Amino acid sequence: MCGRYTFPDEESTGFIGRMLDSLRKSGQDFSTGTLTPGMNCPVVVMTGSGRTVPRAMHWGYRLSDGKLVFNTRSETADEKPLFRDDIRARRCLIPASGYFEWEKKGDEKIRYELSPKDRTLFFMAGIFRLRDGAEEFSILTRQASDDISFIHDRMPVILPEGFGEKWLSPDQDPLSLIAGAETVMRFRAE
Repeated sequence: MCGRYTFPDEESTGFIGRMLDSLRKSGQDFSTGTLTPGMNCPVVVMTGSGRTVPRAMHWGYRLSDGKLVFNTRSETADEKPLFRDDIRARRCLIPASGYFEWEKKGDEKIRYELSPKDRTLFFMAGIFRLRDGAEEFSILTRQASDDISFIHDRMPVILPEGFGEKWLSPDQDPLSLIAGAETVMRFRAE
């Protein structure tokens, strides 16, 4: 599932430009372009005072055996000890302009770029934690919508426009917000 996504490059303006400027001014190390697990990626969190701020976080929960958990099933996150507290209290937004999946056809793999229909920038729902002094995040996933399930059976939880602050608020029920996730997608083979 979602092991690569794109974040607009450093020439961006608007929200993304302001986000990148803020990260640079605070001296945080981050990557742009095509992002993969293990990289420091731009995300948005809500502070204790209710302000939304950008952060650079490591993509993937590092486990004691060295493995990375970079995706989390939204259907069971509230039940699993590794994610339970985070989905309740430490949620983040992962801005993206697309994500990639591979369709397997026999020995061939076909790469697709996917995004919500009619949107050039979107937010994936994420959770995060602090481990050994570093912040780490994981992208929440759900069953793929019918129009893209031939590519892969899972997709990221993509929040509808205007749901960002609701997702970040610890007062909101994350499971009800996930139920309203975007499912109308566009895709193109590369």
